[in-house]
Amino acid sequence: MNFPEWLTQTTTDSQGDVAARVGLPLRTLQYQLRNRPKIETVIAIADAYGHSPFVALVDLGYVDARWLSDLEDNVTAALMAATPDQLTDEILR
Repeated sequence: MNFPEWLTQTTTDSQGDVAARVGLPLRTLQYQLRNRPKIETVIAIADAYGHSPFVALVDLGYVDARWLSDLEDNVTAALMAATPDQLTDEILR
């Protein structure tokens, strides 16, 4: 998947709204939409819109998908990847 496709699947916000939300100049976001985005940009956008930055990096080809299954199989890594709310929910369950 390319960056423009991923972005439209992530949010319906305008490019200006996305840039403002993650603290990027609009021109920087537009440049990265035409070229390859920086990993920091992908992570910031995914995080700002409540998506997993790790999955976003896989979707955009920065990280091989095989690492997702390794993450799921590794309890320590899964605990480290969980948000405080997820950990609390699991403890309460």
